[in-house]
Amino acid sequence: MVVAIQAADQSRRQDVIDALLGASQLSPAAIALLPTLDAQSAALHSAVAQLLAGQTAVGEQLLPLVRKGAVDSTLDAEIQGRLLNAVAQISDSSARTEAAALFVRVTPSRTTPSAVEAAWRRYVSDRRRTQELDYWIRLARSGNPAERTLAFSVLTQLVRSPRAPQALRERVQPVIEAAWSDPAAAPSLVQAIRVVKLENQYGDRLATYDQLTTAKILEQNLKPAMTKRGPVASRSDRADPDRKDWMQLFNSRDLTDWDIKFKGHPLNDNFNDTFRVENGLLEVRYDKWTTFNGEFGHIFYKRPFSYYIVAAEYRFVGEQVTGAGPRNSWAIRNNGIMIHSQSAESMGLDQDFPISLEVQLLGGLGKGPRPTANLCTPGTNVYFGDTLITRHCTNSTSRTYDGDQWVRVEALVLGDSVIKHIVNGDTVLTYRRPEMGGGSANNTNPGVLQPGRKLVGGFIALQAETAPIDFRKVELLELRGCMDQKALNYKSYYVESDPSACRYEARAADVQRSAVALSDSMACPAPAPPTRAQLQDGRRLYGTTCAACHQAAAQGLPDKYPPLAGSEWVTGNERRLLRVMLHGLTGDIDVGGDTYNGAMPGWGAILKDAGIAAVATYVRNSFGNRASAIGPATVARVRQDFAARKQPWTRDELAQDVAAKGRLAPCVPAR
Repeated sequence: MVVAIQAADQSRRQDVIDALLGASQLSPAAIALLPTLDAQSAALHSAVAQLLAGQTAVGEQLLPLVRKGAVDSTLDAEIQGRLLNAVAQISDSSARTEAAALFVRVTPSRTTPSAVEAAWRRYVSDRRRTQELDYWIRLARSGNPAERTLAFSVLTQLVRSPRAPQALRERVQPVIEAAWSDPAAAPSLVQAIRVVKLENQYGDRLATYDQLTTAKILEQNLKPAMTKRGPVASRSDRADPDRKDWMQLFNSRDLTDWDIKFKGHPLNDNFNDTFRVENGLLEVRYDKWTTFNGEFGHIFYKRPFSYYIVAAEYRFVGEQVTGAGPRNSWAIRNNGIMIHSQSAESMGLDQDFPISLEVQLLGGLGKGPRPTANLCTPGTNVYFGDTLITRHCTNSTSRTYDGDQWVRVEALVLGDSVIKHIVNGDTVLTYRRPEMGGGSANNTNPGVLQPGRKLVGGFIALQAETAPIDFRKVELLELRGCMDQKALNYKSYYVESDPSACRYEARAADVQRSAVALSDSMACPAPAPPTRAQLQDGRRLYGTTCAACHQAAAQGLPDKYPPLAGSEWVTGNERRLLRVMLHGLTGDIDVGGDTYNGAMPGWGAILKDAGIAAVATYVRNSFGNRASAIGPATVARVRQDFAARKQPWTRDELAQDVAAKGRLAPCVPAR
């Protein structure tokens, strides 16, 4: 073996190594020989590492060689990763310290090879770490910074899921909580949270930590970070400039923020209850109609847009309205998203279709091609290339969607320049330079239709065009906004600048004045205990207002409604929780490593301050949670601070709020 492994012929050496690879146990003679071979040359060191990486088990005698190879960055990353995995599999307690010492040295960074990082992540997330809990708690409390980072990586992973055992949470959470106010431990905890990608779960505490760090730096430098455009925003206060902030136009609860107009009927007369919300869907239904006499209807979102992407997810259901007849056969399984539309208020009483561009939605009829996301132009014209198109409808290149399958259609709208129709991710139609003109918008009010006028922006509407249809999502991504990279709300994907929308950080002096409050928020004062009456009232109200979505045991529903048990959204920042309860929440949020997108209604208009406080206190002190009680006065203060708020909050909006009143990051004290 020695002669073969030392041979200059690489293929012969590889044959010997391959012959030994995978052996369940090396002979004592081979084990004794390996240290000698490993020390002779770099080539033999690499060969020995490759041999060890192929073993199914590594004993104590081989551990020094395995450890040496596992941290040798000159070796192939795959070999390193396999050696690290081998160390992680050693189960005897004497090797625990050896394993930890190795993985401390390979904590992932931007330059860590993927195979090594994969081995590290596999190690810290292995449920066998639960059996070593005492060791990791001790290391988190008293290790050096690198050891603490590894320990907190393990501990945060152990309680990452809301379904982690309560007994485990009771031991781990106090250790994590204490670290936030420990200057020696907090940096390691923060690094661990970011390495294991749990920023969303600990968002409030990270923001507070970053703000406090920024304030200290400003105090030391005594220089406000200012520019001609305004002060530079701290990283923690910025929304992620690359994250897409979709606005939910339909809130899944009701038709708030929408106006309705049917031909022959006054504004907001929802004729025959055609537009309705049931089971979280915006429905168009004709079950209350007995005949049809051309009463086409439209539902308009409350405000106009110019540069944006609007998206709707729809499916056709049921049969065409009774009485539509052959003259309206074109409207079978037909609807539309009206963009750059006139407002509902500006429509004539007997006007059939708004002046707009219609992204026509068609369902297949089971007998040949019938594309969707076509273009129809009531009262408008467009250009294809440099050619003015005056025909009413133009087909897209989409495929046909038969049956009641869900389809996602988007329109990318760039003011009066380019517009694209997109179906399930594929662009199917492109045109530009929309303007008023043409027919098919009848009985308009005088002066509203101005042929040749460019359409730079307008309203968005959906139709009631004789066909029953469901919309499960109607959302919009603004492409016009603050394009100053120094601003808090800068977005990298904006294409049209709106300087008036830019928001900047307060002056450094203001940050300095808030440093004391920020420090206090990290100190975990003793919480106010909940009263028996609060818990009883909260339990009763939870059953009538919350349990239908979050479930009786607060375990939530997968993908839709997040669990409340063990959730930082519940036990963390008081103001954030109250804002959600008062005004609602829309869009995606991450809880326990999972994403949920069910819209939550606001209860501020239904429950008084005492009721909101009781529910908040109950969920913060039930289902395994433990946090301070919330009183009606706190609810009243938050309600007053955001009295003008009418829309549900989004995740990013909640992350941006620096509370001017009350504590920024209420503590979750140890039991």
